[in-house]
Amino acid sequence: MKNKLENCLLLFAATIFLILLAQAVFQTGFNWVLDFKFASKLGTTLAGILSFVSVVLIFINLKKQSYTFSISQIENRFFELIKFHRDNVKEMEYESPESSNKEQINIKSGHKVFVTIYYEILLSQTYLDNFLKIFLNGNKFSTVYKNDQIEKQRREKIDFKNRIFKFEALEKVNIAYLVVFVGVSKQGREVLKSILEQFYSQQFVNALIQHYASIPVLWSMHRKKFEQDGGNLPNAKFVKYFGGHQHRLGHYFRHLYQAITYIDNSKQLNFDEKYEYIKSLRAQLSTYEQAVVFFNSISDFGRVWELEKQKENDQLVTKYNFIKNIPAEFITDIDLKQFYPLVEYEGLGEIPEKVELKKKYT
Repeated sequence: MKNKLENCLLLFAATIFLILLAQAVFQTGFNWVLDFKFASKLGTTLAGILSFVSVVLIFINLKKQSYTFSISQIENRFFELIKFHRDNVKEMEYESPESSNKEQINIKSGHKVFVTIYYEILLSQTYLDNFLKIFLNGNKFSTVYKNDQIEKQRREKIDFKNRIFKFEALEKVNIAYLVVFVGVSKQGREVLKSILEQFYSQQFVNALIQHYASIPVLWSMHRKKFEQDGGNLPNAKFVKYFGGHQHRLGHYFRHLYQAITYIDNSKQLNFDEKYEYIKSLRAQLSTYEQAVVFFNSISDFGRVWELEKQKENDQLVTKYNFIKNIPAEFITDIDLKQFYPLVEYEGLGEIPEKVELKKKYT
């Protein structure tokens, strides 16, 4: 649009110039239609017009320079955020609870930390399923809530448009993820308890935390006893398997969310431009990172990304296909399309509904 206006103004100025030049040539003997007195008056008038055109062109040029400078600032800030993200991941270290020898603990670093966290989330889901079978003893999952009103309120917060997952499945994944994120160390247990008791009965929360707190790391001398009798270790002191990742993932997700919303909130960029920037950020994430992002986004800590947003333009995971690169069958027993049906997953082609949705994005 800006280039079109500039071209029109330049064409107008060039046309006027050529008319005056032609009349001047014709007046030397080829054409007497226009005398120089009239040409002088016309020239004065056209000079004013051309001065106006010059002012317009200067304004357009300054505006273009201002726009270019603004875009440059956005790019510099965004790529600085990407650098912070890479450095953040690079500096991550974690003593794997799967280490079999206390003297030779396997230390994960960088992107490999997310591989370990991913499998911890899956394992946490398995432990939760086993716990619920015993605790519920045939009763419905809904009985673990403090009251029916709380369950209703939690349901009403979720945007279920186009999504076909069961709310109970969402809540189970949420609990399993919170255990991994917060952990069940001494401090973690208190934090986890304060979070879960907002929604679930005290009896359920206490039993749940005790269940996870009874799981030692693989190298612990208590591990064998745990595997034999199912975790009857009330007085034993040992390193917990689920030690928590709040100090790692808390900063990681805050920074990631800041980078995305920085671009998403930019008034100078259109949607296609925003998408390309976010695509550059997504390219920094491994498949396991994107899988952990998925789990976070459907948990209480991350539903601000999408599930608790009613406006489609604010639903960042779908809007920017942010978990696009997770293979369809990558996460065991979870169908990603049930939670994010309009994400254009790699290799699955274009979604007709998403084509129409893109027209509404800003």
